[in-house]
Amino acid sequence: DQGANRYARWAKSLGLQKGDAVSILMENRPEFLMAWLGLLKGGVVAALINTHLTGQPLAHSIGLAGAKHLILGSGLADSYAAALSGLQSHPTLWVTGQAPPGCEDLDSALAAQSDAPMPADSRADIFCRDKALYIYTSGTTGLPKAANISHMRLLHIMSAFQGAVNAGADDRMYDVLPLY
Repeated sequence: DQGANRYARWAKSLGLQKGDAVSILMENRPEFLMAWLGLLKGGVVAALINTHLTGQPLAHSIGLAGAKHLILGSGLADSYAAALSGLQSHPTLWVTGQAPPGCEDLDSALAAQSDAPMPADSRADIFCRDKALYIYTSGTTGLPKAANISHMRLLHIMSAFQGAVNAGADDRMYDVLPLY
């Protein structure tokens, strides 16, 4: 939650508003969840990009979101670089890990943000009908397509999962699937 609060404040410091999108192209790691949840706290739509895509399918997925900012795990910098020629517009690239030249250092930007709880009124204008995520299809019949997931749909998905596994606060999950 503290990490998510840093991401929420980082997004706000960039002037991102409710409904704006930020793409996340990051390996499975805790920061992925922090970014995802932090963006949601600010009403920003998180576009969860498939880390296995390369070339034109990757460029297409990035372009679909219309995001002005992209959070990139440094381990995927080569994949992103190979897709650059297919992008019509280039989002500001925020790299976590070893930031290559010409990229913004996300780790430093986050370190400058407070991890304190977000103010109670910070989500007053976020409603269940609002977009929360773009989750992409596999693209088996063409290029990937973005499915719009609202906050309400996300709530139902998480509630169904919790109910199915009867998860509690002391349980720990091991996820072997990609987080996107």
